[in-house]
Amino acid sequence: PTFLFFKNGKPAGSAEESRVEGASAEKVLERVKKFGGKASGGGEKAAEAPAASKPAPKAKKEEEKPKASAEGVAHVKTKEEFEAAIQKPCLTVVDFFATWCGPCKMVAPKIDGFAKEY
Repeated sequence: PTFLFFKNGKPAGSAEESRVEGASAEKVLERVKKFGGKASGGGEKAAEAPAASKPAPKAKKEEEKPKASAEGVAHVKTKEEFEAAIQKPCLTVVDFFATWCGPCKMVAPKIDGFAKEY
């Protein structure tokens, strides 16, 4: 998986700091804390985007928003939803993953836990 960190529509830090590649939940948590994520639901919910190889579904009507799951993870499916998600002033963590990816599956429960806590 690859994780990107945004605030106000821009990378949360330098190009190197605002990106984590691989299944390192510890690095993701380190960056969440560095960029201002607050425990007990004070931070922004993580957003997940579908794998790049999947075709994007048709755009939804503007009034529809990505729905957050019980875990606090919004599953973003369109470019418009992605743009809206990263524009928020709170920290937004984007997890790019593939459903067939073993490391992605391995780190997913920890990322869901971070979304609940931060």
